[in-house]
Amino acid sequence: MLRASRRVAKLHAISAAQGDATRLPISAFCFSRRPYTPIYKPDDATDRSAPIRHADELRALWARQIPIPSLGRAIEAWLRFGNDPVLHTALPTRHLSGYLEGDLEMVKSEPKVSSSPFAYVEDYMGTNLVRDDPVHIKESAAVWREYFEKKYSIRLRQSRRTASNFIGRLNAPEVFTDEADQPNTKWTSEVHFREMAYLSETHLKEKVTNPLQLEEILWYKSDVSAFLAFFQACQQETATRIPLPVPSVWVYEGDACKQWAEKYLPVTRAAHTFFNQVLAADLKKFDSPTELLKRVAAALRQVHAVLLRRRERQQRLGIFCAQGWAEASKAEKEAWTANEVERWQRSVHEGIYDPEDLLEVSDFDGNGEWSKENEAISEILNAPIQGCSFTLQEFWMHTIRREALETEHILVNERLCEIDAAARRALYDTTESYASILEALEESIAKGWLDIRATVFQPHPNPVWCALHYVKFGASSVVQHTNTAKRQLLFHYAASLNEVAAAALLYYSTKPRSERLDYASPNTLRRSLTQLCATYALDMTHAAQRPILLSAANLAKAEDVIQRISWQVARPFGRRRRARHAQARLRNQKFLPAVSDIQIAEVEPELLEVGEDLTSRWHASRQGRLEPISAWPMGSRKAVHYHWPTPSLEKLRQVLQRANIRGNSPEGLTEQQVVELQSLHQQGVLEISLWRRQTRAEMQAAKERDEHEEKELTMLTEAVPELKEISEYARTLYKRLNREEMAASHTGESFQDTEDEAEDEEEWTFALMLDDKAPLNGEEVREVYLPFTDSTGKELKEGEYRVRVRAYDVETNPSGHPTLCSEAFSNSFKVTDALPKLLEEFIHINPSCTSSDGVEKHPSDGRVRVLGEKLIDLCEFLREKGGLDIPLDLEFELGQELDAKGTFSLDRLGTLLRGNTYHRSLAEHGITDAQRGVESKCRAHWTLYHAGANEEEWSCARRGVLDEAMARQRDWWLEDPILEVEDVATDSVDGNLDPTSYVAMMRYGAELCTVSSASGSTHEADRLPLPPGVVDKHLRADCTVDGTGGILSLRLGDGAGTAAGSVSIDQALAAALAATQRAQDRHRTLSMFKLGPIEKQAQALNFCGIYSSEMGGKYARTFCYALDKAKEELAETAAVGRRALGTEDLDTERRSDMTTVDRFASDTHPEQRKNLFTPRITFSGVKLDDPTPDQTSTWGR
Repeated sequence: MLRASRRVAKLHAISAAQGDATRLPISAFCFSRRPYTPIYKPDDATDRSAPIRHADELRALWARQIPIPSLGRAIEAWLRFGNDPVLHTALPTRHLSGYLEGDLEMVKSEPKVSSSPFAYVEDYMGTNLVRDDPVHIKESAAVWREYFEKKYSIRLRQSRRTASNFIGRLNAPEVFTDEADQPNTKWTSEVHFREMAYLSETHLKEKVTNPLQLEEILWYKSDVSAFLAFFQACQQETATRIPLPVPSVWVYEGDACKQWAEKYLPVTRAAHTFFNQVLAADLKKFDSPTELLKRVAAALRQVHAVLLRRRERQQRLGIFCAQGWAEASKAEKEAWTANEVERWQRSVHEGIYDPEDLLEVSDFDGNGEWSKENEAISEILNAPIQGCSFTLQEFWMHTIRREALETEHILVNERLCEIDAAARRALYDTTESYASILEALEESIAKGWLDIRATVFQPHPNPVWCALHYVKFGASSVVQHTNTAKRQLLFHYAASLNEVAAAALLYYSTKPRSERLDYASPNTLRRSLTQLCATYALDMTHAAQRPILLSAANLAKAEDVIQRISWQVARPFGRRRRARHAQARLRNQKFLPAVSDIQIAEVEPELLEVGEDLTSRWHASRQGRLEPISAWPMGSRKAVHYHWPTPSLEKLRQVLQRANIRGNSPEGLTEQQVVELQSLHQQGVLEISLWRRQTRAEMQAAKERDEHEEKELTMLTEAVPELKEISEYARTLYKRLNREEMAASHTGESFQDTEDEAEDEEEWTFALMLDDKAPLNGEEVREVYLPFTDSTGKELKEGEYRVRVRAYDVETNPSGHPTLCSEAFSNSFKVTDALPKLLEEFIHINPSCTSSDGVEKHPSDGRVRVLGEKLIDLCEFLREKGGLDIPLDLEFELGQELDAKGTFSLDRLGTLLRGNTYHRSLAEHGITDAQRGVESKCRAHWTLYHAGANEEEWSCARRGVLDEAMARQRDWWLEDPILEVEDVATDSVDGNLDPTSYVAMMRYGAELCTVSSASGSTHEADRLPLPPGVVDKHLRADCTVDGTGGILSLRLGDGAGTAAGSVSIDQALAAALAATQRAQDRHRTLSMFKLGPIEKQAQALNFCGIYSSEMGGKYARTFCYALDKAKEELAETAAVGRRALGTEDLDTERRSDMTTVDRFASDTHPEQRKNLFTPRITFSGVKLDDPTPDQTSTWGR
């Protein structure tokens, strides 16, 4: 070594003698070969998203209002979601059976069921803390509080107790506790406090026995070096993981931290003295601290009066915005708010309430005025407050200024200062005047709270105070605590001022030595802290729910209003169509055989009298020897007699007569005779319906209800301009789908399209369809059943009724159009509900039939039970005395439901009789369960092409529409397991709709509709049929299209050999175009009905549910940055070329070999390091820590 050093010295001497020209190469040669590995220092990382993030922070701030604050904005948003005002509101409202059953039992009036999923957003949010019944809000708050208390109590437990300590335990949830969970634990036994006590004894040289002593010694008695040493040794974290402002000692490093401590510690000790000696003594003079704070606010009001005069002077001289804040330019606003932030910085650093304004330095006169105002302010500040022993300057110094100095790093950070200026601009933009801001600051003082033990004054967090302190409690100045947080956010922001208020309340309540924390024991401290955290979380939940639920309520209201507008627009179409049909039916009556002699009589007994045959019985009924009924009890069967002299009837009678003459029974007929009879039976179809006479009061009430609805919608349309456009769109769409101008153009006759109210004043109204497909028979009689409910499912009202019979000749009217038929009405009769009286009469006749259990025996009481041995007698009594139809299956089921005492419930009997399990009208005959399942959707879709249709029109067309749906549109109407929606309640999709599967489900639905086909024709139900004997000269065209709009098939003519020479090219093109347009319209409406429910559910999910996922809410910006990064990577991949998946990791070293990976980090808690490095093995000698690839499992050995 000595020889080498001499050689190096000699070389240096030579190089020095030769000059600078040879010095550098020799020195580089000597020191280029180093015998050690240099420490690698990577280049500093560049944050490419910092400018974007900062621009977002300045722009985002807090929400000025809820996203959709009004009905007009809700309508606009609902349309922007892609909804159609007519099609999406025509979707039937879907509710699971019993979904509102509990509510219906509790309330007297039936609640309105909305068709919008936005009306049930609270189902997704869990509860409704914003818009609901007060009792429900109270219960919801209790549920959330219980959840949050449990959540934060788990979070506050010592995280070093991990699951690895309890492998194999069955009672794992019970063992995850620590000392603070036990009420009798002392502070000397609490692990965390023992660590803090050790640090106090080591660095502060003081022994402490509870946290109050520790905080007092740390903040009020320790010197700067010991204070900094304690914080350097203590891990800086927040056990609650709630982002809150922190003291600057957590942020500063090195000399900056020492300078802050030297500045802040004397200030906080002076404040401690002020609170404990001055304020504590003054508080004894008043009944409550509120009286003292009101006097402080009164003194501050005098200062604000001077500031108001200054602002008026500055605006008059042009120092402030000369034309007012609203008219100021963006540059002027930025300059003024930046000046305010800079003045606030100097005020805190210098301890001066009113520092010099740099904007007034150049203005000599203004500066003189400013000096006078400054003197007036100083005089008020230094004058003792009335009834107190301190001045406003002292109060400001020891409360507000001290609090700002504690978080000094917020004041000196340039980026945070820009956020503060932006927050002030936003406050001035949304506030009426400067005086209102000052009044709000006075209110924050008057309604504040004094914490003597913690030497803290907590202002009342009203919206103005929250906006002025947004940078401290709502912006990215809060520490994220990435050591203990679940994820690291790119930046934090408060979505509303309510969240700022919640953060401020928790911040002041959890200050060291706070009176709201119970330091009696570790258990009481944890419980009090948990309650404060639960209150914070509850406020945050309310703040998160408020914009969503209020917006969703407006969206639901908007959809309901649009639906009402659509229905109101459709009503004139229905009136004109019914008037047109009535005129056409009256015109066609002279071409058709009339129906007459409609009589309702008792059902003839199946057994014939002695010497009587069917022919003599029929002749007797035809000769008027029938006894018409005066009353028809619900639940009974009656015979409807009619006379319809159609040619098919004569043929049918002749065939039946030949069969009877030959003595052939129905079983003995030949196959040819059976086919002939069936064909003749189907040649005529009868439609039997029941109509009720309305009372004058009902007609007047219906008229007033319609007038009120129309008046209300008119007022809404005038108030919301968007509804006028929706009304015009709905009218245009209905005109396109209903084709009114083509309905009667081919007949060559004119119809009176009147929209008068004569229809609403009709005396008879449709009640229900008794039979919609009664075949032709030789006896001209049809036996029908009268149910207990009408066509809408409601109870049938008692009153005066009559029966209408319509007769359709299949040869003349193969499509069953309602205008080409004969109709007639019967005489009126009474419909009564005789079941309660019959049950009461039976119990009165048989007093011993009920069970002797001490219950009052009245049939209206559902608790009455009848002995099972009387079941047969009761059913026979109801059949013979009341004429009710009681099937044997019903009687058998009641017999199977006997209890241990051998009794059955009368209430159950009434339910079975009134239900449709064993009784269905003949209109339900032949309708399958699959058709009933899609009936609501089919009817809503049919209503689009028959706008304003009523119950009677649907009952007439129901069977044909459902048959068509199952025959040619099965793929459209049967439920798809992926696209099925069970209920309008949010998240009720059978396919488990979530943000990840939304795109795939929508793509699947679109492809499904693309490959499905729809048909259209020029000759459909909206086209009036021609009278018998008139030849249709118009060309018929039938077209089928798919989702691309392309034509799959196009057929011209009706297949009856249309002569090519009789049709021109223009006629053929016009017919083909009309049929194609009709098919494309039908495909669009069918596609909407297929995808509409899932689309509406997805809208509610994307609007509301997204806030509960990591991609929404405060994490939305992080997601946007990740999306931009992904786009860059995709662009790079596109430039370089496609790679095989997984090949980019081939050159990457093992994760455990990377220098950046901490191999000793805990598996369950990444912030902890393992402190036990002895290899762990099982009883069989297998390593637990580092298993080898060839290791086999020893589980269960």
